[in-house]
Amino acid sequence: MALMNIENINPSQLTAKASLIGGADNGDEYCARILSRLARIEMNDRGKSNGNDISSESLYKISSLYAASIWAKSLVIDKLFQYYRMSAFMDIGCGFSRRGLALAKNKSVEYYGIDLPSVIEKMKTIAAYDGISYGSNIHYFSADATDPAALRRAIYGDAPLFIATEGLMMYLTEPEMLTVVDNISALLAEFGGVWVTGDSEDSTINYNLMKMVFNASDSDVLSNSVFSDEWKKLIIKNSFTELKCEEQDMFFEAHGLNCKRIKISGYLSDIGVSPSVKNAYEGSYILALTPARSSGSTSRSHSLFEIDENNDSGRVTLKLNGRLDTTTAPMLIEAFERIFSEPDLKSIVLDMSGCPYMSSAGIRAVLIIFKNMQKVKKDFSMKNITPDVFDILNMVDITSFF
Repeated sequence: MALMNIENINPSQLTAKASLIGGADNGDEYCARILSRLARIEMNDRGKSNGNDISSESLYKISSLYAASIWAKSLVIDKLFQYYRMSAFMDIGCGFSRRGLALAKNKSVEYYGIDLPSVIEKMKTIAAYDGISYGSNIHYFSADATDPAALRRAIYGDAPLFIATEGLMMYLTEPEMLTVVDNISALLAEFGGVWVTGDSEDSTINYNLMKMVFNASDSDVLSNSVFSDEWKKLIIKNSFTELKCEEQDMFFEAHGLNCKRIKISGYLSDIGVSPSVKNAYEGSYILALTPARSSGSTSRSHSLFEIDENNDSGRVTLKLNGRLDTTTAPMLIEAFERIFSEPDLKSIVLDMSGCPYMSSAGIRAVLIIFKNMQKVKKDFSMKNITPDVFDILNMVDITSFF
């Protein structure tokens, strides 16, 4: 296969439009709709082009493998938003994301699509085709991610924020990257919530994908005949993707963030992409970053509910972090149903050390787990119960069960 010279293609435009093509090719109606309307807008604006747009011909030369991979990762981010059950989605560097259209009917969610003016004006036009107007639950803002005041002005209300960055961080210089990390950390310290990003893995993933796209050897991927110096820096080496493991943890801790890693491959099973795409993501992670500290008087009392799972040869420990109430109890049930279907399951332990409160819905969830484990004669127990939760369990005479 002949190697294509992509030196003159704008990388951010490539990522944004490739995601649409990957989605449209896989039957995603929102991606197909946006792609069609974007083509119409750019046809009207052709005389005003600044030279950075990618022609349809150039874009379609990019393998469907790469396009499908970008789209699949965006759906993984969407799955995590559903998992965390939050009501405010802040999409920094949103590009031509399908999310605004997809979330428009869910009036319980506020969506903030944030990008540079050239992207946002197009997305506002595209949204208007669907009758999505300013003042609904879908908001598009022109803002530079390095401007903290601009990011702060975009937010309505005080709900905890689900902040996503996709394909953003690797396009920043090191000073810009540090500023954006601090800006996101400050938002989370004020509002609570989580920042999810797969950008730290992009150099490895893109490198693997490009080798498959061009059927290229390692030396070909690095050669000037395929990639410009700018592309090689983005795909192989940049200041955000160079951070790995312990160094990565130390970096985020220094910026007021706790880091948790979520395997991407675990969320790809029901997304219709090729085995090659799944292989490219094998062993890669999305980072879930939560505030390690608050910012004084501006901090809020929101807490994020998470379940940390440890499976030791069928002996599963679920550590609960946050309140177990009407909103979060379904997350525990979902985790249990998945674990309960595993053939080698021997026992489940709920580690309650990070759970400060349990409502009646939480009690029901615990009883459901207990009764199902009892039916199949497998062990279930709770440990590290905080005094407040223990009092609640005692009041309804649950402690005698365990």
